[in-house]
Amino acid sequence: QGTVTARTSKPIPRSAVLAVLENILALNGAAMVEAEGVYNIVPVGAVASLPKVVVTPSQRPQRQGVGIHVIPLEFASVASVRDIVASLVSPGHQLAVDHARNILIYTGPAQEARGIAEMVSVLDVDVLAGMSFALFPVQMSDARDVAAELEMLFAEDAVGASVTYPYPEPPTPGETIELAPGVHWHRTPLPFKLNHINLWLIEDTEGWIVVDCGFALDETKEAWRRLFAEAMGGRPITRIIVTHYHPDHMGLAAWLAAKSGAEVVMTEIEWQTAQDAFNGVTNDVPSWTAFYRSHGLDPSYDETIRLRGNTYRRGVPGLPAATVPMKDGDEIALGGHDWRVIVGRGHAPEHAALYCQDLNVLISGDQILPRITPNISLRYFDADADPLGLYLASFAPFRPLPADVFVLPSHNLPFYGLGPRIDQIVRHHDDRLQDVLDNCETPATAADLIPHLFKRKLDAHGISFAMGECLAHIRYLELKGQLKRITNDDGIHRFVRID
Repeated sequence: QGTVTARTSKPIPRSAVLAVLENILALNGAAMVEAEGVYNIVPVGAVASLPKVVVTPSQRPQRQGVGIHVIPLEFASVASVRDIVASLVSPGHQLAVDHARNILIYTGPAQEARGIAEMVSVLDVDVLAGMSFALFPVQMSDARDVAAELEMLFAEDAVGASVTYPYPEPPTPGETIELAPGVHWHRTPLPFKLNHINLWLIEDTEGWIVVDCGFALDETKEAWRRLFAEAMGGRPITRIIVTHYHPDHMGLAAWLAAKSGAEVVMTEIEWQTAQDAFNGVTNDVPSWTAFYRSHGLDPSYDETIRLRGNTYRRGVPGLPAATVPMKDGDEIALGGHDWRVIVGRGHAPEHAALYCQDLNVLISGDQILPRITPNISLRYFDADADPLGLYLASFAPFRPLPADVFVLPSHNLPFYGLGPRIDQIVRHHDDRLQDVLDNCETPATAADLIPHLFKRKLDAHGISFAMGECLAHIRYLELKGQLKRITNDDGIHRFVRID
């Protein structure tokens, strides 16, 4: 015999009333049993089976003045708040959870129940309010790998800082956007899956300073001609700076220099590497095919590599007659401000980024990109190098830059969040290194690792990049003593994890 009063902090659905009553009865050592259309309330011991409850009820009688309070949650799960709420429950009182109906059931005095209800109201918030959702079928990759890349891309660091993009849309070819006083952004096309490069114009007293030149395409030349006539106002190019030797950066340097008479400035090693690439010294097809074959790539790719020939000359049809050297730490006067040269390695041998303290602007080139990572490759002519180790070490001079430095990358969009982006890139390579180790429990070649590190379908250009990336990560782990090289009579190098 007795009376039970239940107070709820929010209305509960009519359909849930009976289930809530069952839970309340169970907490009080009773059960509700149907017999011939009539529900009877009986002691727990009087029935063979009981309604399912999460918390086993105490068998001792309830204390005087104690009530049962039902607190339904709308957004948060009871599992996520239970431990926090339990810290508010005094000894001798009870807290039960109904996972199926997302309900907390508290047995205790009303005053304590109100405090618990207030805490629940703080925790029970709609964290997805204002967000949009979409489903994107993944056709050529593993959805889990895509999700991991996106999580890295949009991740926040420990203090909540993240990468942000103040300019969501790029300029069209032949147009510019002024990002800082005298610093202008324009963009030209590339004939690859990565279909663009960002180029920079800095206003000077006598004309314009160009930073990077674009891949040698007719569309790129047309974009430059439009710039000459419109955005640049007919004023001449006074200097050309090339961040590194790759064809999308070096491409039209000779063409622009011939049209303007401007000097071309770049680091000495990049200039020498550009000459080697242009003259085929580092593009020897038999050497490339032998190198790839020794690391497990099927010989059927030989012809594909041969047909590609010297790809460098497609983007760089000519070189300047000479260049003016710059080096790490140089202060170069551009547009009335000093810009410091910061050299990075790994992606290219002596890549030059430019930092202006007055404007708090960093032209990062390919060294630090916001949404992709630059290719880090081991090459046949430098097979004993450690490009990934060099690349990761190159972050050191960038980390002390101001947290709010405005970063102008060669690809994707200008961004804030240099520190968080560096952390994301480091995590990305840590994950790649772990993938290599996980797939070298038994001896494996670099070619064996490609489908584990690159889930998408790759063309010939992509296969070459993928082999270089796999080898760079293998080489890093080999030098760290975490992989052992095994070369059998077939001349193919395989690598196995060292525990």
